[in-house]
Amino acid sequence: LMLPYYIGGEYQHNAGLTCPSNISTGTYFLCITLKDPTGYYDPLVLADRGRQSWGGYILKNISVT
Repeated sequence: LMLPYYIGGEYQHNAGLTCPSNISTGTYFLCITLKDPTGYYDPLVLADRGRQSWGGYILKNISVT
């Protein structure tokens, strides 16, 4: 694994998220999981803390009212 190849500095990705109109009220988690295209690390580990048992990270709690 050549880390300099993978760690190239800051990267920003903007994407929209549309919720269905019939979504139930409540609190939801916005999560992220990064997949390694080679499958060696599945999913990729981003940090020592905050990683969930399923391999992703919770970014934010979202309340739907």
